[in-house]
Amino acid sequence: MSKKNILFISLYNTQSQYFHQIDTVLESDHKIFHLQCKDLLLLKEIFSKVELSQEMLPNDEELNDIIYFYKQLAIYKRLSIRRKILMNSYFLKKKAYLEIYNFQKYFKDNQIDMICVWNGNRPTLAAAIFVARKMGIKTLFFENGLLPKTTTVDSKGVNFKNSLVGLDRNFFSSIDIEKEKFEK
Repeated sequence: MSKKNILFISLYNTQSQYFHQIDTVLESDHKIFHLQCKDLLLLKEIFSKVELSQEMLPNDEELNDIIYFYKQLAIYKRLSIRRKILMNSYFLKKKAYLEIYNFQKYFKDNQIDMICVWNGNRPTLAAAIFVARKMGIKTLFFENGLLPKTTTVDSKGVNFKNSLVGLDRNFFSSIDIEKEKFEK
């Protein structure tokens, strides 16, 4: 049996450190890759020319899902004039295309079987998730758990996009809780 190639994608040092702790457990059975990306809008990147294959070209809805976080940030946060200009939909779309191109190349070159992301709502990670789904690559989403020092892992998403959304009350009521684990 060949080893599966797992890619951990992080934006911040704390996420990267956490993922490196996980890979120590997995590295004997899997080939582990780490990417620490920057979720920045750089002017020089905006003018890079990339051509996406037809199957990787996002439709309008998919593209809006990728850049949604930045569009919300532009609405609710005070931004400098430079950042407001870079938050223009045209520039955000150019950035998304560049991210899609780069992730597709990386996933293909390294034969990635699974990606793991923290949260997944920021545009860089949303682009990685978009490419993974298009290429049939499994995705795991990590997020802080409800209780201190816990982590939630879900294959569908986080927050309003997770696997538990839409389950009725009976599902949660039927969970057997071991009360002694919660006592001091």
